[in-house]
Amino acid sequence: MDVLCTDKTGTLTRNEMAVVRVWTPDGAAEVTGIGYSPAGTVTASPAAANQLRHLAISAVRSSTGRVVERPDGWHPVGDPMEAALSTFAMRAGVRLDEMSSSQVARRFPFDPRRRRASVVADGLLHVKGAPDSVLPRCRPVPDAAAPLDEMTTAGLRVLAVACRDAEGLPADPDQAERDLTLLGLVGLAGPPRGDVTQAVPAGKR
Repeated sequence: MDVLCTDKTGTLTRNEMAVVRVWTPDGAAEVTGIGYSPAGTVTASPAAANQLRHLAISAVRSSTGRVVERPDGWHPVGDPMEAALSTFAMRAGVRLDEMSSSQVARRFPFDPRRRRASVVADGLLHVKGAPDSVLPRCRPVPDAAAPLDEMTTAGLRVLAVACRDAEGLPADPDQAERDLTLLGLVGLAGPPRGDVTQAVPAGKR
């Protein structure tokens, strides 16, 4: 056998996405933790700590997925990737009430053509999406290219998170999502199943 093709999510991985690395213009951070539980650590430089909270809140604001606590633990509701952002926010010290969607005044849902989603809340437009969709709409940040390349080379799924003042915001999303301030890049990983090696022929591991 030379090539083995298989579904990844839930077959080779545990279907539990998690934020493991974050980059901001003020510094980077490493994130640890298991599953969707808020228990975990965020190791960041002091300069990046406040920016991390801002990034985490914007990422959650522009999402509809979340995590909920049940008797048997924390579980994702909606998109697992967005649930992972909710878990990351809690690991970064953001309270649940700070992630409430009750203050969302307008929502531009994810669109496969735009490859991003955004909401108006707290007087800001919060945007998240594919880096190649969001970064061209941000004010230039020369230092963003290297960490983006490092994350993608490491096999991480990367999201860009940005924001702008919502005053006088156009009604059209393509017009609204311009002149953004880049808050940072979020790298997510899907941990492999414990029994994943049993799915691969012994001679090809």
